[in-house]
Amino acid sequence: MTLIILAAVLAASALEAARGKEWLVRLSERLPRRSPKAVTFLGPLVTDGMTLAVGTGHTVYVIQPIIADVARKTAIRPERPLAAASVASRLGITASPLSAAVAWLVTSCEDQGIPYTLGDIPVVTVLSPLCRLMAAATGQTFVGADEVKDSNLWGIVARLAS
Repeated sequence: MTLIILAAVLAASALEAARGKEWLVRLSERLPRRSPKAVTFLGPLVTDGMTLAVGTGHTVYVIQPIIADVARKTAIRPERPLAAASVASRLGITASPLSAAVAWLVTSCEDQGIPYTLGDIPVVTVLSPLCRLMAAATGQTFVGADEVKDSNLWGIVARLAS
C-alpha cells in the first residue's frame, strides 16, 4: 500500500513539474464556460475528470473559483454546482487508477477469488460513481430559491437590519 501512495505522489509531482495541472485547468475551464446554464452538471463532471486524471480530490480547489464565477454570471446559486463538485472530487478518487481504492478493489477480488476482467474494473469504479454524481447534481438543481428571488429577499433583510 505504501508503494501505491509513493507512486501516486511521484506521478502528481511529475504532473506539477511538467505544468500538466495548469494545462488541465485551462482545458477544464472551457466546458463550463461554453455551456454556462449547465454548470450544475458540467462543473462536477470536470472536477471528476480532473480527479480521475490527477489521482487526488484536491483538484477541486483549483476548479471551484471557475465554477463559482460561471454560476454567478448565469444567476445560478453557486452552492449548487460547488456542492456537487465537492462530491465529485471524492467520488473521482474511487475511479482513479492512481488511487489506493482501485488497487484495493483489484487485490480484494484476487484474494476472494472473484473472477473479473480488466473491463469490469472501470464499469464498477467509473460508471457507478458517475451515476451517483449525476443524481447528486440533479438534486442540487432544486436546492434553495433561485438567485434572483433570493437576492431580493436578502436585500429586504439588509434594509430592515440597517
